[in-house]
Order: sequence, then structure tokens, then C-alpha cells
Amino acid sequence: GGPIQNVQRAFELFGVGREGSVLLTDGSPAYPEVAATNEMHHLLCAHHFSALIMDAQKGLGHRATDFRVRANKAIFKAFADEGALEIHISEMCRDYAEYPKASTFLSTLEKCKRQVCLTFTAKYFTAGHVSTQRGESTNSRIKGKGTLNDELETSSLVVSVNIVLDVTSRQ
Repeated sequence: GGPIQNVQRAFELFGVGREGSVLLTDGSPAYPEVAATNEMHHLLCAHHFSALIMDAQKGLGHRATDFRVRANKAIFKAFADEGALEIHISEMCRDYAEYPKASTFLSTLEKCKRQVCLTFTAKYFTAGHVSTQRGESTNSRIKGKGTLNDELETSSLVVSVNIVLDVTSRQ
């Protein structure tokens, strides 16, 4: 199967993907469909998303710091209500309309705001997590050394799960 089927199968094998639970991801394309299939709340990693700000501020010159502060505010501040966040994003869109990278980022933020902005995500229990950092450190160990990444790409899901379990049990 493809990535969506593999993620769904992994959810079934590990007994995760319960209806109403939160799935916090890095935005990989397989996750929205899997979250919808399992009736989960799909949130995006705020730190992955905020990393996009660095690229978006290129070409802003002296306005880069203001853009970065305002973009981070949109993501990490719990505004009084959704309308206040909407105004904040709209004002940024107006103020940075002439900058292509900033405009592209703001369009993406507008599209994903319900999954990444604290104003919307605060209502979900995440044990205080807003990032996929713990999973990222495991990914780094799995992918970073030797031929393990190649082995994972060519093996079956069961073999891949066993490799991951073996690596993580040695932590």
C-alpha cells in the first residue's frame, strides 16, 4: 500500500487513532486522511510551521523582525476570540501583500489556522505539546545512521515496525 494505507495500518497495529483523540503531525500529506478516517482532531506542529517564517521573511529587509514577531504571535498567542485572530492575519496580509514569500506564508497560515494557531488549538488536550519534537528525535535516530533508512524504505510494514521497536527499546 501507499503512505496513507501504511499509516492507517500502523495506527491499527499500535492501537492508536481513537475517535476524538488528537493527532499532532508535521504536515505530511498522509495524515489528514488518516485523521479523518479515524475521526481524530488533526493539529499541525507549531514549531515546524513557525520554521516557515524564516523563509517567508527573506526579502523584507528592515520589516523582517516585525513580520517574524507578528507571525509568531498569530501562531502562539491565544487571541480573545477567533475574530481578533482573523483581524491580525488580515492586517498582516495587507501589510505584506507586496512581498511574495510573506504573502505565500500568510495564505498558508490562513488555510491552516485551525490546525496550528493557539486560538483554535487550545481547546484540544495535547498534554501541553505543540510540536512533534519527541517523534522528531526518534526519527533522527532511526534515519541518521547506517543503512537503516534504506532498510525501512524497502521492507514491509511489519519488518519496519520491528526495526523501529528495536531501535526505540534501546533508548
